[in-house]
Amino acid sequence: MGVTMGMNGMRPGRKPRLTAVKNAEGNPGHRPKAGLRKEPKPASVPVAPEHLTAQQREFFRQFVARTPAGVTIGAGDSEPIARYAVYQALSIEAQRDIAVNGAMIKGERGTVRNKAFITLKEAAAEMRRIEDAFGMSPVARTRLAGIIPDDSDSDDITFFLHGHPNFLSDDD
Repeated sequence: MGVTMGMNGMRPGRKPRLTAVKNAEGNPGHRPKAGLRKEPKPASVPVAPEHLTAQQREFFRQFVARTPAGVTIGAGDSEPIARYAVYQALSIEAQRDIAVNGAMIKGERGTVRNKAFITLKEAAAEMRRIEDAFGMSPVARTRLAGIIPDDSDSDDITFFLHGHPNFLSDDD
């Protein structure tokens, strides 16, 4: 009996969250728990696959170096990181095509938008998904950092608007 996959090839249901994010958020429902999950220790460091070009290998290395401290990556993460490196190279290639040929090009039906825009958009979307999975997007970093102070006297809206609690206190 296998796992049923959805039409997009993914398992149905919620997208799994990083262990570091779960630990940072704590237990909002206050349900009894045996304890916080421990982040699995990687067996080894991710290694760039042989099929990557020199440029893609450099992107792979940069991605591994940029991974946030709270996120553990291992050899099993090599494939998604390699995919990110390929998308980053495709993104740069599409940007160069647009810079050389322009946003509008002559086609069979007259002047049309450069097809490199489609490549650029799809590469950016895939890169964003992979960054989010590894805690590298601004939203994921915010979840990991826990920027809201746990101070009962602070006003949340004042904190977000002005950067610190009690900005408009009556003491002034």
